[in-house]
Amino acid sequence: FLRQRIPGQEQMRASHILVSFKGAAAAPASVTRTKQEAAARVAALKKQIDGGASFDSVARSSSDGPSAALSGILGSINRGTMPPSFDDVAFKLAAGKISAPVETQFGYHIIRADTAPAMQPETVTYDELTITGIDAPKQAPAIVTRLKTGQVRSTEAAVRLRTLFFSY
Repeated sequence: FLRQRIPGQEQMRASHILVSFKGAAAAPASVTRTKQEAAARVAALKKQIDGGASFDSVARSSSDGPSAALSGILGSINRGTMPPSFDDVAFKLAAGKISAPVETQFGYHIIRADTAPAMQPETVTYDELTITGIDAPKQAPAIVTRLKTGQVRSTEAAVRLRTLFFSY
């Protein structure tokens, strides 16, 4: 019986610098800059980084986001959890690369890919796996092959696998 199925997702580790503006979603009350001032500020910060300034130190001193205290580190993100314009840029970056400024409803971001995007495998947990039906003899070898080639991984302490042979 299927207990749980978690679809495979594209995932990466990322950091960012957020420059917010008055009226942006979740902008702190202390942020009074206009959208145009925020665009100019994020461009200046990007220029500093391109000139050799440390991304981490610029994030700590200049980001408006809560991740500023962590040098901008967001940690692991799945595609679809961030705003679409953020995802569109972040998931195209190679590890260590830094994006041009990206606008979202929260303000302007400079994104650093801390790891390259990678597809995480689907996770399926079964209490018992029973293959039935007229095509069971055809399904069983394909499932066993997926298990043997690592396309299906187990994270349980013990796994019992029994190969069934069918004859007519």
